[in-house]
Amino acid sequence: MSPVDLKKCNFQELVAFTNEELDARMRDLKDDLLAQNIGLATNQANDFGRRSNIKRAIARCLMIKRKRELEQLPTPSAIITKPTRSAKPEKPTKPAKTVKTTKPKEEKEKRGKKK
Repeated sequence: MSPVDLKKCNFQELVAFTNEELDARMRDLKDDLLAQNIGLATNQANDFGRRSNIKRAIARCLMIKRKRELEQLPTPSAIITKPTRSAKPEKPTKPAKTVKTTKPKEEKEKRGKKK
């Protein structure tokens, strides 16, 4: 079995997978983790940091599945079927009118005395 490509295990790419594809990806990652653990135990492993990267990828898959259960992330089918806005351009809104503020009479009187 070939090792899993960990470059394709970032969050944005995994969100696009369905739950079945995530399950398949997790099975492959767990098999690869087992092979990595056996390699470490028998002193045959070359890449010692790969184990932690595999564990992080498994955690990302589990996090995405859990967020979908809690409805914090949409499913891929909901992303695809999301309605788009109509092609009509929106009318520009007029800027709000500025209201001139008048200064209190006391300030006007003070200014008049100084002159």
